[in-house]
Order: sequence, then C-alpha cells, then structure tokens
Amino acid sequence: MDTGDKATRIAQAMGEGLNCLGVFLCGPALRRMRAEAPQLLRRWETDYAPTFREAAAGVRRSNRAKLDSALSRISSAAITGVDLDAPEQLAALRRAIREAILAFEFPMPDLTPAEAAICELHGSACPMLEGAYQ
Repeated sequence: MDTGDKATRIAQAMGEGLNCLGVFLCGPALRRMRAEAPQLLRRWETDYAPTFREAAAGVRRSNRAKLDSALSRISSAAITGVDLDAPEQLAALRRAIREAILAFEFPMPDLTPAEAAICELHGSACPMLEGAYQ
C-alpha cells in the first residue's frame, strides 16, 4: 500500500470512528440510537480502535500518555459494556472520548454547562434536536 492510500485509509477510519464515538457525546443522538449504542461501541473497538492506535504514533509525546489511557478506557468500556442508565459509567466513557479527541488535538467546542447539558458535542446548536435532523 502506498503512502497516499495508507493516509486515505487512516483518514477515512478516523472520521468514521469519530462519528461512532460522537454519538456518545451527543445526548440527542444517543437517545435516538440507544438500542444500537452497545453494538456501535463494539464496532468502534473492532473496526476503528486499531487505526486510532496506529495514528497515535503521530501524536506529540506530551499527549501520548493521555491518548493511550483514553483509548484504553474506551476499549475497556467497549469490551465490558456500558450501562447507559448508570450516569457514572456514561460520564466515564464520555470523559475518555473527550480526552482522546483532545489528545489528537482535534478541536472541541467550548461549551457552558447549560450547553453541555443539551449536547456535549454541539451544545445548543445540536443538529439532532427535535425537528433539526431527520
């Protein structure tokens, strides 16, 4: 596989993997996809986690330990499962996802607590709010 093909494969898998994880940060999306959430997290583990770990090699050394820890916690949640009705389990998963995204230096919105209560990914601008996304 040439370098361009490898970069394309990694970028595609990272985008798809971030979409999988984003569902857990977006409250409205998680409510809509609640039944599929466990399968989505397992899919992230099998299909995308290996690429995230491969891409981690390019992360600055100062972020690497944070990223490794976050990815490990996400993988653990994928393997053992997350009880979406247990606030502490969901909060721990969301924290690990945010830490991984930030360790990769992907931008995250700066949300007020009120905005984060609506959606931890989009705030009040969430496209999944009633009527905004079909």
